[in-house]
Amino acid sequence: MGAQGRVDLVVAEDVVEEVLEVLRERFAEHPSLEEALEWLPRLLALYELVPRSRYADEIHRIAPLVRDADDTPVLACAIEAKVELLVSGDKDLLVLREFRGVRLSRTRDVLRALTDAE
Repeated sequence: MGAQGRVDLVVAEDVVEEVLEVLRERFAEHPSLEEALEWLPRLLALYELVPRSRYADEIHRIAPLVRDADDTPVLACAIEAKVELLVSGDKDLLVLREFRGVRLSRTRDVLRALTDAE
């Protein structure tokens, strides 16, 4: 939570593309897929969408330092968007704990801290 009690949500273009790909592949036959895809833009409107062009150079700089190359766009986006906290359940990211000014924390730990702060 921000100092003013505000949380700004940021999402990388790569993450959005991956979500769409997974939905289409794993749920192709699901009767509610089209409805879910129609809701996705409304959900994403809550986030600042960071275009790949903004963090592409950072991907190449940090790739050798990240355990799983698939996680590099997420971390690069966080760095370029100057986020304070990257929330994830991914162990390959969490092992970093802090990277170039971005703290990394588990989703459940962040939710617990927000709940305790109330």
